[in-house]
Amino acid sequence: MELSNGDTKVELFTRVKRVLPQGGEKWSEIQKTRPRMVFEFAPKLKEAYSLVCRLRTIFKNKKLTKDTEDKTA
Repeated sequence: MELSNGDTKVELFTRVKRVLPQGGEKWSEIQKTRPRMVFEFAPKLKEAYSLVCRLRTIFKNKKLTKDTEDKTA
């Protein structure tokens, strides 16, 4: 079964595995379409990805806070 972008499901999941570890803000427009398609097929994956993004934000903010504390001390 070929998808609207010309990929098969296997190709789509193979290609998206290289994109997902990056933060969504780093994706190109083309890279953004594949995760959207995958998330339609696998809503649990979308939920998991959302949780990972939240954790990234938490750790990024903690690192920024720690760096700020180190500079003011």
